[in-house]
Amino acid sequence: MRNIIKSDFYKFFKSKTFYVSLIVAILFATLTVVATYFGLKQAGQPGGPPMGVISEDARALFFNAISSNIIIMLVAVMTSIFIANEYSTGIIKDTVSSGKGRTKIFISKLIITGFASLLITLAFAVYQLLFGLLFLEYSVVFNGAELWLLVSTFLSAAVVILAFNTLFAMITTAFKTLGASLATNVGIIMFGGLLFYLVSLISDWLSNISDYWLSDNLTAVVTNALAGTYEFKPLIIALCYTAVCVTVGILTFRKQDIK
Repeated sequence: MRNIIKSDFYKFFKSKTFYVSLIVAILFATLTVVATYFGLKQAGQPGGPPMGVISEDARALFFNAISSNIIIMLVAVMTSIFIANEYSTGIIKDTVSSGKGRTKIFISKLIITGFASLLITLAFAVYQLLFGLLFLEYSVVFNGAELWLLVSTFLSAAVVILAFNTLFAMITTAFKTLGASLATNVGIIMFGGLLFYLVSLISDWLSNISDYWLSDNLTAVVTNALAGTYEFKPLIIALCYTAVCVTVGILTFRKQDIK
């Protein structure tokens, strides 16, 4: 298992996918902060809060970054490209033919893409916060309570982001080709919430089904953090997604005819 992970780690970070995704994340964070600056300037709110006080806007820079759709989109793209490329280049076939267990192979893909997803998210959020504090001229002293709030919120969001990652990996494993996988994964991000909403209109019994969509639970993590509350429900839902997607992904991969 360790050798499989090392091999996947080398292949993934040798490719350009991760670095291009990181650049896109940084550019998007920069544009977000600049847009916020001009928005505040237009509203007549230059400068920031008094020394030693972290503003709600400063927190929002970090929290909005970890719940941004751009991050989920980048996770979908990275996961789809990496796994689909393994099929198109025949690497998956060679790995399976070498006698390595299919379950270990699939888990390795999840570990690598999951690690990269969290790395991108963390870089995006930290950069947006620090660049925002500098560009927006906030003077902030981070005490222990504030740092713990940021860390705990990121860890909670990470559980949901990893659930997205397993969903994308399962779908890419099922389709095997980049075009179909990418279209499906991006479509889920764009229309998943709408689909859950339409299902909720079918009957009163399904009226709360939108509460179980991953994007809504990622938003809930951030919303609760901003409100100073904490709920385990988003984490439980995300863990259920992860368990189901990992199981279905492994079963699909084990029964797959790889050519």
